[in-house]
Amino acid sequence: YQFANTISLTISKEILSIYYYLIKHCDYKKLGLLEITPCFNSIAISFKSSSPLYNKPDYLRDDILRGRDFPPKTDYNTHTIEISYNGLDLYEVCRLLKLTQKEFIHIHQQNIYTIAMLGFKGNFPYLLGLDKRLILPRRASPRNRVNKGSIAIGSNQCGIYVEDSPGGWHIIAHTEQSDFSSLKAGDKIVFKPRSQEILC
Repeated sequence: YQFANTISLTISKEILSIYYYLIKHCDYKKLGLLEITPCFNSIAISFKSSSPLYNKPDYLRDDILRGRDFPPKTDYNTHTIEISYNGLDLYEVCRLLKLTQKEFIHIHQQNIYTIAMLGFKGNFPYLLGLDKRLILPRRASPRNRVNKGSIAIGSNQCGIYVEDSPGGWHIIAHTEQSDFSSLKAGDKIVFKPRSQEILC
């Protein structure tokens, strides 16, 4: 089910409201549901061939409408992640953005980020909330391997590589945190520099 053609925090909040309504109120066994996954502007629903959704794609239409009016979930967790701003692309990113490293770090770590969705490899958290001054297109040449714990930006998003994997985003920092299993869609993330020593 796709609800918009753009990506924004407002749309993400609506998607997450519908998502949490569906997983709370839908009878997975009766409907033959396998998984419900929130995306930026849509919700992916996997189901068995015996599900009523197989022949009636709009079967959950009323539930989706109720989900839109359902009081939004408010008990999201906030995760503070300590990072070191020593990413492979930080120098080049600052050059392209015409910012000093000190300016970049200040702008990047002052925002609170929202997990719009978990996907790609190892539940990579796609984060909304990147300051407009830090928006850059993805790298022209993706890397075959990006190390686990890398913090990166791509277009208007920020993300955390939760396992070693290919990647085309700009690596700006790294975290020593190794367990990301507690991250959920809708949760907030605050980045905290590990050291107060910031190079200009």
